[in-house]
Amino acid sequence: MYAPIELAISLIFILLAIFFPYQGPALYAQANFKSLHVQYAKWELFAFVPLFTYIILIAYFSGNFYSWLFVHTQVKDASLFQYYPADVAWYAFSSIFAFGLVSIPMELTYRFLLKERYEEYIAYTNMKHGFNGHKIIRPLSILLITVSSVLLFFGFKYSVKVFQKNIVFNPFLSFEVKTQNISAISSIYFVEMVKHKKGNMQKPHYYVKFSDGSFWNTNEEMGITKDEDKVMEYLSAQAKVKIDTSTFDPD
Repeated sequence: MYAPIELAISLIFILLAIFFPYQGPALYAQANFKSLHVQYAKWELFAFVPLFTYIILIAYFSGNFYSWLFVHTQVKDASLFQYYPADVAWYAFSSIFAFGLVSIPMELTYRFLLKERYEEYIAYTNMKHGFNGHKIIRPLSILLITVSSVLLFFGFKYSVKVFQKNIVFNPFLSFEVKTQNISAISSIYFVEMVKHKKGNMQKPHYYVKFSDGSFWNTNEEMGITKDEDKVMEYLSAQAKVKIDTSTFDPD
């Protein structure tokens, strides 16, 4: 079970050593690796404690901030119901941001703990793994922070709004805004949570189909609303379409 994972990790380390070989300062060229291992192995193992602590704290507080900022930047309009990103989406985006930012507090922490021995500790970790960690971490951090920023941008613009006569979709990862008339709804299904023969199970959700063949599957959206049942009851009444019950998505 773990063999493919171990093989993948080993392959990644080999590739990193090939493309980012470590060439340490002349000061540590003659350093005794065994002696350094005795001194710093415990510090390398201990690094997991502050690493995951910082990631959790950054993800938690930034996720809360994104959620608060989203709520307080919304402009009121004539929509009757709204679907907005669930809190889990903000924590997912902030987790990516946390992995990108965590190298800064980690470096500051170890500089504080090891003081003048910090550079020697970094030399030890690079010698142990065979590649230059700083050459990898910095561009990787920039990439992760950039990715999280792009996801946040699309998260802030995402919404599904139900107006009196139409539904306006502002999809995630898209600049296209789509509008569907409620009168164009041809069917509405409430899909129950049923375990199928293959073992897959979906949470209860709604599947709304339009006359042009397009559909709105609330299980595939990242948004939530305060009362989805009321939304569908309103659409059913306006479109004069009965809400049917199904055990699968009627694709």
